[in-house]
Amino acid sequence: MAESLSTRMIGIASITVDGQKIDSKKGASLKLGGPKFNAEVYGETAYGSSEVVVSELDCDFPSSINAPIEKLRGLFGVIVLFQADNGISYQMRNAMVTEALELKGGDGIKLKMSGNPAEKM
Repeated sequence: MAESLSTRMIGIASITVDGQKIDSKKGASLKLGGPKFNAEVYGETAYGSSEVVVSELDCDFPSSINAPIEKLRGLFGVIVLFQADNGISYQMRNAMVTEALELKGGDGIKLKMSGNPAEKM
């Protein structure tokens, strides 16, 4: 059975900021993105169109990370590596921050990003 490209995977995301790799907390989620097909009916005949949707990353970083928040909120065109709980790794290219960072006190920093459809490594 083919893997659904809209599947949301759970794991850990890694991003390199100023040459330093930082890892998210466990529980990061990645929506893989990829082709999306839309069915339409005209009269009695079904037709389809397709589009490519972006991948989406939702993760939290510990408040103790050694990277300036200004650098995190300005991420654009970066590569995100994602290690899913099932051991499979994905890469999201051209990733960018899509929502304002949310500082959660001692709980860390919430980050949402989108990019090219994730590719299995």
